[in-house]
Formats: sequence, structure tokens, C-alpha cells
Amino acid sequence: MAPAMSEASSIPIPLPPTALERLGRAWRKIGRNRLSLIGSLIIMSLVLVALAAPFLDLASPVKLNISSRFLPPGSGHWFGTDQLGRDVLSRVVYGARVSLTASLLTMLAAGLTGVSLGIVAGVGTARVSGVIMRLMDLLMSFPPLLLAVAVAAALGTGTRSIIIALSVVYLPRIVRVTRGIALTVVAQEYIVAAQALGSPRWRLVLRTVLPNCLSVVVVQLSLYFAEVLLAEAALSFLGLGEPPPTPTWGNILHDSQKYIRNAPWIAIFPGCAIALSVLGLNLFGDAVRDAMDPRLRT
Repeated sequence: MAPAMSEASSIPIPLPPTALERLGRAWRKIGRNRLSLIGSLIIMSLVLVALAAPFLDLASPVKLNISSRFLPPGSGHWFGTDQLGRDVLSRVVYGARVSLTASLLTMLAAGLTGVSLGIVAGVGTARVSGVIMRLMDLLMSFPPLLLAVAVAAALGTGTRSIIIALSVVYLPRIVRVTRGIALTVVAQEYIVAAQALGSPRWRLVLRTVLPNCLSVVVVQLSLYFAEVLLAEAALSFLGLGEPPPTPTWGNILHDSQKYIRNAPWIAIFPGCAIALSVLGLNLFGDAVRDAMDPRLRT
């Protein structure tokens, strides 16, 4: 951005960077972080494989073949077969579509709702803020996993129920963070001066409060993503996810627990997929935090 010229002198006065410029600097800093590149490569590889699953030469993830049950990993079945003769590789790949999609939609739902409620609580009246925050305190009073299980069980099995349940669990955290940032921004002198000059409140929220909140919320969401993926696998393991025969990483692990001694590959490969995804998300989340968290800037 071109610097502004002062009327009193010819010394250029640099203008503050826009939101797009700050975002561009953050992404360039992330790109120089080797660990973030490794994490990005891991996640991109998993996403591409999951998206390309229908076009790959894979066996059906739900087709039964009793004569081929419990085959160890080999040339015919790279990840072996399970107790019903289904190809484990195909089930892990198709399971990635469900698990990653559920985690992403959870982050989007919790992020959009949390930012909206947090800004309303931060710039709204004391009564509105009190109602929102007491509701968030109520949700946070329950253990996260217990709350997720209760909500998912009440809604019934399926990916939709898991998305709603995990969104409810992570919503209070995002609302509290957003409200804290919104209160800090609204208390700044230039905001008070702009309001005194008659600037519309909605314009201040969209141009000042929202960009400052998003930079912090994006950091939190990037760190929560791995937790959500693990939580989704846990709920699916408990039988609250997609019902059989649809594969998810969690229900594959659930089905494998009876045969883990005789056919450990049924549990090893989906477990490795979960561990690899969490590793990639954590590496990328740490890089996003280092690049965008204003508290870590020097």
C-alpha cells in the first residue's frame, strides 16, 4: 500500500495494512515453515485421495466376499481384508471422505455460529450479552465428550448428528474468544470517536470488529480441527456415526476390536490414517498460530 503524505512535511506516513495484506503476509510466513509444508502435504494428500476415491481402481468398500475374509496385506489387497472379506484399503479411503467431511463441516458450523454470537455478545447490550454468555457457560459446564454423546444420541445416529453434537461442544469456546476480541476492539479510542461522529454501528462491526476477530478465530479453528477429527472418530467408534455398512475410520476400528489379535491390520491401517491426519493438522495448525496470532508477533 502506498504511503500517505503529511501536509506538514514531505515525510511519508505508512498506512496500516489491510486485512488482505495481513492475510497474505501470514500465508507467506506459513509457506516458509517446513513443518507447515509437511502438514499441508499430508492433509492435501489425504483430501485428494478421498476426493478421487470413486475414480481409483478400488474394490467396493461394502461388497462382501466371505471366501476372502481375513486375508493379510498383499498384492491383491494392499491393506488386507476384514472379517467379511471387504477390502480394508477401500474402506479406509472411503472412510476418509466421511471423517474429513464431518470434521470440516463441524468447524464451519461452529466457526460461523460462534463468530456471529460472539460479535453480538461483544457489541450488543448488556442483557443480550448476558443471555448469550450464560448459555455458553451452561454448555461448558458439561464434560465435552459427555455432551457430544448426549446430543448425538438424542438426534440419532448419522454424520449429521455428529456434526451438530461437535458444533455444540466447540461453540462456547469460539464465542468466548470472539467476544473477548470484540470487547477489546470496541473499547479502542478510534472506535469511540467514530461512533461519536455518527458512523453507523454496522459499518464499524464489518470493517473493524469482524476482521480482528477472524484473525484470532482462524487460529483457534486450525488448532481445534485435529481435536474434532479425533472426537468424530470416537463418536463413530461408540456407534453414533454412520451406520454399517458405510465405512468411517471410527466404525472400522469398532469392528476390528474383536479380531485385533488374529487380524491386526484391520485396526492398524485406519488407526494410522487417524494418527497421520492428526499429525498433519497439528503441524499446520501450529504454523497458522505462529503466523497469525498477534501475541506471537515480534
